[in-house]
Amino acid sequence: MKRIQAPAQYEHDGKVIWQNACIRGLQYQKRLYDPNRLKHPLIRVGKKGGSDFRRGSWDEALGIVAKRLEKVQKEYGNEAILDMSRGGSYTAVLQNPKPWCRRFLNTFGGRVELQGVYSSDATTPMSKITYGSPETDHSRDDLPNSKLILLWGWNPLDTLFGSDTLHWLTEAKRRGTKLVCIDPRNTMTAKFSTLWIPIRPSTDAAMLIAMAYVVLKEGLIDEEFVSRFTLGFEKFEDYVLGEEDGIAKTPEWAEKITDVPARTISTLAREYATLKPGCLRPGLGPQRTYTGEQFARAASVLAIMTGNVGIHGGNPAGASFGPGPVTGIFPPCPENKVKIVVPIFLWPDLLLRGKSGGYATDIKLAYMTGGNILNQQGHIARSMDALKRLEFFVAHDQFLNPTLRFADVILPACTFMERNDIIVPWESQGNFLLYQTKLVDPMYESKPDMEIFRDLAELMGMNDFNPKTEEEWLREFAASRDIPDFDDFRERGFYIFGRKEPHVAFQEQIRDGVPFSTPSGKIEIYSNALAELHDPLIPPVPKWIDDGLEAPGHRLSVDHPLQLITPKAKDRINSTLFNTPVGRSSDQSLWINPMDATSRSIGEDTVVEVWNERGRCRVKAHVTDAIKRGVVSLEEGTWFTPDAAGIDIAGSANVLTSDTPTPYVRATTQHTSLVQVQQKST
Repeated sequence: MKRIQAPAQYEHDGKVIWQNACIRGLQYQKRLYDPNRLKHPLIRVGKKGGSDFRRGSWDEALGIVAKRLEKVQKEYGNEAILDMSRGGSYTAVLQNPKPWCRRFLNTFGGRVELQGVYSSDATTPMSKITYGSPETDHSRDDLPNSKLILLWGWNPLDTLFGSDTLHWLTEAKRRGTKLVCIDPRNTMTAKFSTLWIPIRPSTDAAMLIAMAYVVLKEGLIDEEFVSRFTLGFEKFEDYVLGEEDGIAKTPEWAEKITDVPARTISTLAREYATLKPGCLRPGLGPQRTYTGEQFARAASVLAIMTGNVGIHGGNPAGASFGPGPVTGIFPPCPENKVKIVVPIFLWPDLLLRGKSGGYATDIKLAYMTGGNILNQQGHIARSMDALKRLEFFVAHDQFLNPTLRFADVILPACTFMERNDIIVPWESQGNFLLYQTKLVDPMYESKPDMEIFRDLAELMGMNDFNPKTEEEWLREFAASRDIPDFDDFRERGFYIFGRKEPHVAFQEQIRDGVPFSTPSGKIEIYSNALAELHDPLIPPVPKWIDDGLEAPGHRLSVDHPLQLITPKAKDRINSTLFNTPVGRSSDQSLWINPMDATSRSIGEDTVVEVWNERGRCRVKAHVTDAIKRGVVSLEEGTWFTPDAAGIDIAGSANVLTSDTPTPYVRATTQHTSLVQVQQKST
């Protein structure tokens, strides 16, 4: 086995910075040799949702899939075929299963597409509306150029967010940069920061708008920047000052909503406006709320009005995509003849209601690769009902996860260690590509997803589906990224693209006058496209929307008074790696404030039940003052594991979370959920 030291994506003081694998990365070897891997095709013999399958041959399994695809196409058309594929946890160029499923189904005649991802579905379109692009992040080596960094719901010490993030945050702190963490939890990042500001979940937009009020009233706005580069700021100003609705969005107003003291809001606003350049770096948690769309736009507007866009040390406060070598669609894909696109968060609703619920089609067959979509969707009970409705469900994966228990045919895919590929930086945060050399041949009867689709296509007479070998595809991609010598790249294991200074998003627009990719060519604080909707829940400027949805004062809060948040776990990638030794032994627990625990007679490690109208789960309690009173935290990603009564015993957070989408994008609102907690009944 050849060991290759992964290169860093940066240099510092003439030295290359090397990184060790994180706890997640170290678990992949265990995953490769896990005895519970899917070893051969499985064909259902019992009820959907159970574990009764029989072993099948590849010929038999592919034959069943081919016949069902052809049957659905003939009887209902390709509009009845849903592509539920995900990319897994693996940023591969060639062997990412999602593009191959897309290529296969489009070659077959098309498919209904699930649009977006759970992680950033509110932020990405809002950044497009404001800036015309979701690529709004600076490279991490620009962080030390900031005098103040606001880590707003961003926890990179646990979640990494790029292999070099911690290094550059540490360097910024060493240079005297002030780090402020706004988060309901006192996370590792909060402890690393200069100041932790606890905030009530789902209220972040109100605090941002109140900070904008301070900037306006105290004359701290960058008027020249706003005048030159923005459209419609006066409309936002009217709203913030209360001229539109008679309510001034003061820090005192925001304190009642957010639980953040007015003095703290005012001080932070002044510091952000004056300690320039300032970096407002939003995380993904606050946008996974019912007001997540407004949070995304309000954060950007605060960065804009202080002139912290397009400069070193600033940040546009938009989506999290960086400047790296983005792959686009690879391999190339035929046109999808089916023009039906559904937001990913609505897939259970699509399956359950179809045409009767206003959708353009009824789904009869679903194809999924590299996903555990049931486990990651809000309101698991409703999602299970949706999967039971499917006439036929085929899936590729490496383990029998909760979603696959509803499949009719399961095809065993191999791991990334069993194939060659090119790896891109996560979230495009880096200026490098890695060549991944296959370490072992595919184990048992598993196959690469690309090969599974090739075999299925040949069986169905689609002989031109994949005319190239693995190496030919990889050479084609490398050439498209101007890598001069593929063989040298493969031998070295990496290629680093030259970059003389940190990347600054929208630097060309601000420095050189290049138009933004918006309809007006400017930063659009006021959106005419949103204004034309005439929907009070989708305003043309960022606003605080208080509809009472699963928040204090909602009818549900009488019986379910605690707000639930579901952050990421440091030893899992969503639900991936839950079934590794580290994942299985991880301390899944419910964070609860001592005052909330005492009133319920809950102590450390007490087994509790967490419940609401959607479901119930059991988990140990972790009593800590690192969580706000009135808020509980349960890390997402544990595999849904119901007992005989249907109660989850693994602490699966999405048993409890909401499946109500955001008003505009129809994105996830899984951080806008109310629950109750009590000791486990005997």
